[in-house]
Amino acid sequence: MMDLFDDLFGPLDVLDWLQSWASFAVAPYSKRSKHGRLNLVTYSIPRADKVAGAPSLSDVMEHLAQYGVRSEAGSFNSRIMKFQVRRDQKVWAELLLAFDANGVPQLWQPASSWKDPKPKVQSTKSEKPKGFLEQLFGL
Repeated sequence: MMDLFDDLFGPLDVLDWLQSWASFAVAPYSKRSKHGRLNLVTYSIPRADKVAGAPSLSDVMEHLAQYGVRSEAGSFNSRIMKFQVRRDQKVWAELLLAFDANGVPQLWQPASSWKDPKPKVQSTKSEKPKGFLEQLFGL
């Protein structure tokens, strides 16, 4: 009975759809992007309660957010959950999700995110020799 309800009313979930578009419309946006602010890609994942070993939609969205990909929930039905990602972040999102042959995301975890600060590299330049006053007074 719940599957029938989800199949009938899940695609009509207009509030999630409007909230997703509004969220992407006001979110920070790179001016260098060749895609528009609302040029979105929709992904479908199997529902966690229907497929054994499949992560839930909230787990997938938290994983993407951890590595800097903005995502918002979309519609659903009795078999799948949908979410949206900006087209600029499509390649990175697909790498992080690492879909298997059945469409189940494997949630790849790279060593670091693109937004993590990079380690400082020590300069190979030699320091200029200190003068007499610098050596004497430690300047």
